[in-house]
Amino acid sequence: MSKCDGDHPSAAESGSLRWPCAACYRCRRVGAWSMAQRGLALGAIASACQQPSAFICTSDDDCTDAGDVGSCEPTGFCSFPDGDCASMQRYGKHAGDLAGQCVPLDGDTDLASTTGSVAGTTVMVDDSGPVDGTTTAVTTASATSDGGSTIEFTDDDEQDFTAGTLRGLAWLDGGVQLGGGDSGVLLSRVFDAGESVSWQSLRWTPRAPYGKPLPGGEQSERGYTEGNADMSANLLLLHLDGQGTAMPGALLPDSSGQGHDFLLESVNGLPWVDGPFGAALADDAASYAHNGVWVDAFSFGNDDFSWSLWARSDSGCTGVSEGDNQVYLGIEGPGQDRSHLWLGCRNPVSNDCSSQGVGQGRPGGTYEPNASGDSLRVCGTSEVADDQWHHLAVTKLGHARSVVTLYFDGEVQDVDGEFLGAPIGFPFGTELALGAFSNGSFAAAVILDEVAIWRRALESSEILGLYRRGIRRLSVSVRSCDDPECVSGGEMVGPDGSSGTAFVDVADALGPGSVMELPAGLEGRYFQYQVVLEGTPSLSPVLEAVTIEAQL
Repeated sequence: MSKCDGDHPSAAESGSLRWPCAACYRCRRVGAWSMAQRGLALGAIASACQQPSAFICTSDDDCTDAGDVGSCEPTGFCSFPDGDCASMQRYGKHAGDLAGQCVPLDGDTDLASTTGSVAGTTVMVDDSGPVDGTTTAVTTASATSDGGSTIEFTDDDEQDFTAGTLRGLAWLDGGVQLGGGDSGVLLSRVFDAGESVSWQSLRWTPRAPYGKPLPGGEQSERGYTEGNADMSANLLLLHLDGQGTAMPGALLPDSSGQGHDFLLESVNGLPWVDGPFGAALADDAASYAHNGVWVDAFSFGNDDFSWSLWARSDSGCTGVSEGDNQVYLGIEGPGQDRSHLWLGCRNPVSNDCSSQGVGQGRPGGTYEPNASGDSLRVCGTSEVADDQWHHLAVTKLGHARSVVTLYFDGEVQDVDGEFLGAPIGFPFGTELALGAFSNGSFAAAVILDEVAIWRRALESSEILGLYRRGIRRLSVSVRSCDDPECVSGGEMVGPDGSSGTAFVDVADALGPGSVMELPAGLEGRYFQYQVVLEGTPSLSPVLEAVTIEAQL
């Protein structure tokens, strides 16, 4: 069965034979028609689909009318026997503008005058047939505003993708993904536009967001098959993006829309380095950042909450007491009211980690509403200070009976449930701090990225999605060529036209399939793209479709 089958109902199923125009030519083959026949068919289909009664056939079996058996013409319309026509065939009543007209004899060009002209069309390539460097199946999709025409090529099934070269990749579970390693490359088949064209745009469908920052303004993603981020009740979102050095007093903007920007307290400033989502801030244990004037948004009271961040450190929090803990994100009230929350590196010899063995440091934290001793403490089982990027997250669910869950790289590593008699609150003047507690104590030497807080407890699937979007990558590069093997195409290029860049999912798009303009100068008859996938054997990115558009 071809992928055109099933795009529209058969004549027997169609009832009045009326449905929206998009359905009647989403995928229409023209096989090996001549170029003249194709042009006539495109014009006829575009014109007829303006009529609500137009019916597009795919085979002679579709053409029956009150017991009369007809023929499916190359124009995509049904005709029926009529001895008054030279061709002995006349178009039926559902043939749009051609309804009631005689089907012309082969080679008769009078059809062009009866179908009307089309100012501009989009020609979509259906490549489900054999791949031989050329394409013969096209359909008309829509008119362009400037009177020009465009052509689209789409890869979206196993036959399409495996017509290219897959290195370290395989077609699995409805998409291209890693075949067992940490990376792989897809070099597509060569597309043939039939003439020299200007290649205009690119879009693709990833199964999930890969290497993409979280959306701001409490917006939530939609449209991905998996991994859509729900930013409802988001209180803080620090992307921590910058270049060079963040100078003392620098503003670290909050993208949550709540206005909780952070200020950097430092003597010499801190460098921006590479992180999972662009840049990341490298703290030196002598500096920290905080939210300035305290706001009650972070006095969680009896409410649920979730914290999430990415961290990389080679500075162990070992020693003889819990005083050697390092705080990556924390709040601590002053004086006797020492309510505090923190997430970071826990000394593995502390009571909370005594059964875990000794190492450089474990992920962990403490959640204590006051100095009365009510607290929830968690300690992970993995090494956090190994100079690798890790995702740390914690959720608190419920209050008088509270459950705190610690996640490390998407997996649950510790759970503590206790009765908390007092609400979690802080006096005016307390700071929510990054890289230390609010007064700069328990400072950490750590690189931090993508710090977020929600006033709700995220589901475990959401936490796993936060981790996966940081470790999986999908990038695309392209080239145009003048020969069917693309030998003349040169290097693959990205959005700026250089070989050192590649296209990635648009950062502020809330779903997949963004249309990306190709760099100027990509002209030629042939075209090829390359996709690089990175992840882990068990957590692979998945590519489901790629579409390229050119201006004829």
